[in-house]
Amino acid sequence: MKDVPKPFLVLGLAAIVPIWALGLAALLVAEADWAWVFLQFQTVFAAVLCSALGAVHWGLVLAGQARRPGPLDGRAKGMLVYGLIPALLGWLVVVGVPFFGQWWMWPLLMIALVSGTYLADIQARDAGLLPDWYLALRKIVTIGAQTGLAISLGATL
Repeated sequence: MKDVPKPFLVLGLAAIVPIWALGLAALLVAEADWAWVFLQFQTVFAAVLCSALGAVHWGLVLAGQARRPGPLDGRAKGMLVYGLIPALLGWLVVVGVPFFGQWWMWPLLMIALVSGTYLADIQARDAGLLPDWYLALRKIVTIGAQTGLAISLGATL
């Protein structure tokens, strides 16, 4: 973590504060109706966070185009498609789970989505597209988000 530039570290850690705060609120609140509200707020925030994490891959392609304009290769096109997937899946979780009425699915599915975005970042780093320090930061953010969501999962069971 010592190699992570301070602005990235501070803002990365700040991103998990709402997830933890809302997870703890859902766990500690006495009324089930309020727990559901906190869980919903947390799920929406996690979906927005995953959307931003997918957008990093669009940023990588855009940066490559700024350095060397031209037609996109297959990897760049795949990264553009991948960049939308976390946003779409997060949206499906937010709007889809209420139809099933299984509120415990919200944190469980968001844990899976946060984990998937981290795996995609590992691949991008391995391809030389992301610095090592970014992956170190993403690991902490991923674990923080996963544990905050797991707290909510505990509140719903």
